[in-house]
Amino acid sequence: MECFREASTIVMLVAVGMLAGKKPWERFGYFLLAFGVWDLSYYGFLKLTLGWPVSLTDRDVLFLLPVPWIAPVLAPALIALLMIVLGVVLVLRIARELPFRPQLLSWTLGGTATLVLLFSFMEDLPATLSGQIPTTYRYSFLFLGILMYIIGFVIASRPREREGSGA
Repeated sequence: MECFREASTIVMLVAVGMLAGKKPWERFGYFLLAFGVWDLSYYGFLKLTLGWPVSLTDRDVLFLLPVPWIAPVLAPALIALLMIVLGVVLVLRIARELPFRPQLLSWTLGGTATLVLLFSFMEDLPATLSGQIPTTYRYSFLFLGILMYIIGFVIASRPREREGSGA
């Protein structure tokens, strides 16, 4: 049942993006914004109602699809902040008709960042499934993934040489 709830949440967040935006990248920006706000609100309300997490280093099961993702609360919080910032910047860029054209390098950086972050969340899966205490979370993968997303976004936001030269 929890897996269906998680899938439904993603469908709802996609619907928010689709309804809020008119252009494809604008819709994606609103999706990022909604996802980030939802995720931070989730942890904020857990803290207010249950007193958990006690600290940002407390581990959480982030997602169950296709297998459990486990990381300190700091990881999804930083990713949610990044989603909010990139979502807002993307929506504003599209509203101002500024370029956002991901090329192969941006797509490669984004895809690799996703894989790095997923690995960081799933690396301890065998220990988790066997009831063992997880090893130390590798924050270096978290920061590398975030940096790769930022670099890919910046590259996609730069005007192409022909656009900037007036040709």
